Amino acid sequence: MKEQFTETKTEYLKGDKVLWIVIILISMLSVFPVYSASSNLEYIVNNGTTTGHVVKHIAFVFAGLIIMRSMAAFRIEKLGAFSILALFGTVLLLLLTFSSGQEIGGASASRWL
Repeated sequence: MKEQFTETKTEYLKGDKVLWIVIILISMLSVFPVYSASSNLEYIVNNGTTTGHVVKHIAFVFAGLIIMRSMAAFRIEKLGAFSILALFGTVLLLLLTFSSGQEIGGASASRWL
């Protein structure tokens, strides 16, 4: 039973184990700069709380890790078929950044969606 659990645990993180550890550590450490930046932003804008930005960031980190894990399960040959679709999606998102955004404390934040 114990052997089956360790095999399942190592099977879950396919690929380079060191790379996964580095990605997870950097993702966990990224919460601190986000909290610092959000506290400065809330001081300037003076509405909302800093925890809202941190919770949103943590949700994005977990979503990103789940997407990374699911993409690691696919074979690279099958992913090549989606490269054109990904290219058009990326260009669409880049064009969307020109039309959206807001001004915060006199500074333009138009490059952020």
